[in-house]
Amino acid sequence: MKNNQSLTALIHKNLKGVHTMKNKLPWEEEFVKVLQEINDDYPEWEVNSYSGRNMYGKRCLAITGKIDLIELGMIIGKRMSFPILPNRLGTKTDSMGHDIIIYWPSIPYEDEDEEE
Repeated sequence: MKNNQSLTALIHKNLKGVHTMKNKLPWEEEFVKVLQEINDDYPEWEVNSYSGRNMYGKRCLAITGKIDLIELGMIIGKRMSFPILPNRLGTKTDSMGHDIIIYWPSIPYEDEDEEE
């Protein structure tokens, strides 16, 4: 592809202004579902929406708790139907005292409570 653009970056560029919570890319939908399943299986972790640094109020997919990044990556990898390269997700982290928040600014997400 021209200028080494990834397919995902190209799709996102073409969907700019259209990409919302309700029309995620297929891998994003699956990724959200996998994290929600993990949320059910690991009650010490919580999937929620988050607005991180320089996001200016935009909400994205996040998971919080005492999380080991390698363990989370392995769990996600086993549950996804196709491989996802973590460096392509734009994964970011912040410390919250004893807990950590892992978030994905490129994946829009709102808690069910916030949608009402």
